[in-house]
Amino acid sequence: MVPNRHSRGLCSICCKGGLKNSSSTTSELHPGWQKLTAESTTFFSGTFTNERRLPMPWPRTKPGKPPCARWCRDCSIVRSPAAYPPLARGASAPMRSPDRYSPACCGAPDCGLPPQSNRNPKRSFTMISSEQVARLARSIGSEEMPAGKLAVLRRLDPTKVLPPEAWHLLGGFGLENNDAERAVAGLSSLMALARMSGPALPIGQALGERPGDDAKYAEIRFIRLLRARGLSELMHEARQAIKWCVTHGRRIDFTGYNGFAAFILAAAIDTQASRVDAIAHSIARDYFRRSEDDNTKPESK
Repeated sequence: MVPNRHSRGLCSICCKGGLKNSSSTTSELHPGWQKLTAESTTFFSGTFTNERRLPMPWPRTKPGKPPCARWCRDCSIVRSPAAYPPLARGASAPMRSPDRYSPACCGAPDCGLPPQSNRNPKRSFTMISSEQVARLARSIGSEEMPAGKLAVLRRLDPTKVLPPEAWHLLGGFGLENNDAERAVAGLSSLMALARMSGPALPIGQALGERPGDDAKYAEIRFIRLLRARGLSELMHEARQAIKWCVTHGRRIDFTGYNGFAAFILAAAIDTQASRVDAIAHSIARDYFRRSEDDNTKPESK
């Protein structure tokens, strides 16, 4: 039997009781490289039990490494060179599953798990088109939207179990990703909270000074909004800004390449910090663009 047959998506000679479930013997392993006992697995650099994991003993490129270049994706054990030949030139090493709750194939010949996916676990907001965001805004802003559904969306907490009203809106996105779905659900909650009539303004202009108005959103709170990362922190700061806009009768335009929706989705689920910063700078330019006649307005507290 191949010593590294997977058990529940893990190497059968390591990780979470694999030694107890494995029927492999030490004779099946590469001579002089691995020595297994019923209690522990011994490397040249140390010993660990099933309850502890160590990093790789050394990089794959270090001279003197065993002929097998395939590593268990959940620990540091090197797989049998007889069963797993070295990677071809230009091939990539096996990686962890993109979904930490769903194991994927490691590329081994005898692996019976689903193929490894190259999809980023945090689906980029760029995969949510501007047309979808505009359609979501029209749906929530429509007069046909029931008042009860709007009330549920306003109270929605995207970090918890989503209500059916949110899933009805998410059905047309086809995200198939937990983080992205929660981010869009949070965006729909903010849209419902900001729902009002009147001309819409970009978020920076809505929070900044305007001719004829007596105040603007406090700068320290505005900077906290732009620096917020992660869905929970972002929702808190965005709700505060939207409530201020509703109180002062300023309607927010969520659409646009550098719009408020793009910022919410990027800061909540995207891994490209440069893109998030670019949107934040665009919003900040609108906020700090003062009118020529109103440069001494007091800030709201």
